[in-house]
This record gives sequence, structure tokens and C-alpha cells, in this order.
Amino acid sequence: MSTRSYLFCALALLFLSMVPHSALGQQQPSTSITALNMTYSKEASEAVFEGQVHVVRPNLDIKAQRMVVTFAAGAGTGQTNMPGPGGEVEKIVATGDVVILRDEYTGRSGKATYIADQEMVIMERDPVIIEGENSLSGNVIRFYLRDNRSEVVGDSNQPVKLFFVSPAEEDNQ
Repeated sequence: MSTRSYLFCALALLFLSMVPHSALGQQQPSTSITALNMTYSKEASEAVFEGQVHVVRPNLDIKAQRMVVTFAAGAGTGQTNMPGPGGEVEKIVATGDVVILRDEYTGRSGKATYIADQEMVIMERDPVIIEGENSLSGNVIRFYLRDNRSEVVGDSNQPVKLFFVSPAEEDNQ
């Protein structure tokens, strides 16, 4: 497999842990979210985290200044109808210096949106994926988790750029 093919395959796996684990037939891992402020709106079915937002899941770390988690209609547990383990996430929008860390990969953008029913992550506002000295950027980076593929879209102001360092050739001794 060429370095370029490996890079594209690996980048698509960056967000794999964001796939709903119930769809994978696995037990859901724990998730920790910290922020300076959190507001929950039952009417809007959303939770807004603001200020140094940090999400930690096994093999995934997300940081942003603001994150809006929208829950599917009717999601919630208990008498307060607060979203809980049974509540289904419909969409997550992270904005403001978004950094996504997974294994040796780092994703950076001004905005990242996860759409649960499409199992898709969309990175916008100067998105770039970095692995060591390798990087991939464009106007929009889309990860189709269900299909295990990615798409980078450029435009005249922000074309697709792939930079990678080829492994040094081994000496034949």
C-alpha cells in the first residue's frame, strides 16, 4: 500500500470511535466532558458546553471552546428528562480552536460537526489532519465512517494539499 493510500485510510479511522457503539454491537465506553459552563435546554433537546471544553473517550480526545450536543427527540431518562446513557445524540457541533486527537493523528479546524444518523464528521474553517510530518488540508474534510472513506474538498482559495514524507529507502546489504 502506498504512503498516500495509507494516510487516507488512517485519516478515515481517526474518527471511528465517534461511531455509535450500539451500531457496532459493543458496550458503550465511558465519556467524560469538562467545561467552564454547561447549559441544558429540555425544549431544544440540547446541551451547550462553553469554555475549555474537553471530551475524553477511549482513544479519542476532543478540545474546543464551544460544543453543542443535540439529542434526538424524546431522548432522555428519568423524571427530569435529562439526556443519559439511553439518550441518542443527533448532532455534535464543536467550534473555536477544535483539536481532535486520536492515536498519532491530530485534527485541527475552526469547526467540526458530527452527524450521527449519517455517521459523518465534517471539518471546516481551515481543517488539517497531521500525522508526524505528514499533513492533509483543504476547504472541507468529510469522514464517512460507515463507508470507511474520507473526502477532502478544496476551492480556488483553499485547494487540497497533501504533504507527506516518504520513508527512507532501506539499504540492501
